[in-house]
Amino acid sequence: MIRPGTPAPDFSLRNQDGERVSLADFRGRKVVLVFYPADFSPVCTDQLSIYQEVLPEIRAQGAELVGITVDSSWAHKAFQDKLGTDIPLLADFHPKGEVCRAYGAYLEERGHPNRSLVLIDEAGIVRWVHESPSPLEIPGANLIFDALAAQAASPAERNLELMRRGLDAFSRGAFDEAAAEIHPEIEWHVAFRLPDLPLERDVCHGKDEVRALWEAFSATWEVLTVEVEEVMHVDDERIVARARFRGRGATSQVEVDRVLFYSYRIRDGLLAYTRAFEDEESARRDAGLKTP
Repeated sequence: MIRPGTPAPDFSLRNQDGERVSLADFRGRKVVLVFYPADFSPVCTDQLSIYQEVLPEIRAQGAELVGITVDSSWAHKAFQDKLGTDIPLLADFHPKGEVCRAYGAYLEERGHPNRSLVLIDEAGIVRWVHESPSPLEIPGANLIFDALAAQAASPAERNLELMRRGLDAFSRGAFDEAAAEIHPEIEWHVAFRLPDLPLERDVCHGKDEVRALWEAFSATWEVLTVEVEEVMHVDDERIVARARFRGRGATSQVEVDRVLFYSYRIRDGLLAYTRAFEDEESARRDAGLKTP
């Protein structure tokens, strides 16, 4: 299955009425993708009937429910009419299972998707997934409500999650995954120095420049670990944290073990302004906080 924290693959599929529906249509709202094996099967009939009963409650929490399988729009229409449901049903019909595969929900040996759930947030990021042990097991509606409740954490808690995911992706060299947490207008400033790190590339604006710095850094350094040791301040807009960076020079093999202080600012639920310093005072001053 696709991993939480990664950008949700876009799609454009026809619904039960033959209309094109894209992931972009749900931007600004949460959406739960319900992958299921086939229209009219007894288990699928039970599953969607259960979800239809709680659909008003799901929508009341700001989320939409969308079914996806490999049957045609015509089959979807007949199935929807039989169930009396208004859950949109999308046809991943041709190329067969292309979207299901993109989300890791397709069972090649069976020729249909597994019974899987994917929660995507307002910014198009996968936040939670569930994969049934077998196509015969229905994921209960309680799983969806639990996932939505987890997403309703306070902004400060969400900010901490953003920071930790970003640093974790950085430590694994996964730029695209880290970029899912980066605002398009990010400004990145490095106020510390490592041997062989290009000095002229230490200030970046926007994802393209951050990517260029990432690639230059990766060519020079192998990141061993980045571990958050202490969160010194967090609110709805800012984070100041102390982390330990361990790396090794790609050519020189010089090892560095260094404590760094990160100052983060949040915008639209993404990391927008990010700076790294060698001392706590500079990091706190950058965030507009008093030095203890």
